[in-house]
Amino acid sequence: MTVADFELLPDDGNRYEIIGGLLSVSPSPTLDHQRIVLRIASALERYLDETNLGEAFISPVDVELSNFDVVEPDIAVVLNENASVKQGKRIVGAPDIVVEVISPSSGKRDRVSKAALYAMNGVREYWLVDHEKRTFSVFALERPNYIERTQPEGRVQSDVLDGFEIDLERLFRAPAG
Repeated sequence: MTVADFELLPDDGNRYEIIGGLLSVSPSPTLDHQRIVLRIASALERYLDETNLGEAFISPVDVELSNFDVVEPDIAVVLNENASVKQGKRIVGAPDIVVEVISPSSGKRDRVSKAALYAMNGVREYWLVDHEKRTFSVFALERPNYIERTQPEGRVQSDVLDGFEIDLERLFRAPAG
């Protein structure tokens, strides 16, 4: 498939992506998945609002990396110096940071296919969160691959967003009630 084929897909509530021209369809995410996405996005929004460095976008947002690669990350961060990738209804080119929260149906794709795709296209940091295992990995781009950065105990920090951190205990805590 190409971007032109992708644009003809129905708006039927499914999450469609093409990676290397191959179509994949994902079911709706779980409540746990969405809770983690919301917590990360909220922290990013507060940080980006205070620093005025850029914007965070949450799924569903299409990221077109090539004519054969359109993905829908859980969160995409675009810094002001890279704002030209925000084009109309989607991001065309590499966001500065991409966040994927692993779902049972997406683990291999997130860890392998998407990681390689993001690295190849110049995404500076790739955050991979596994809420079942309670892990949060930050991968920094050192071309041509990502290098996993060790995180301080209990906190996640970003090289791209100076001073940004997430408290893992708070991120993974059970919902009230």
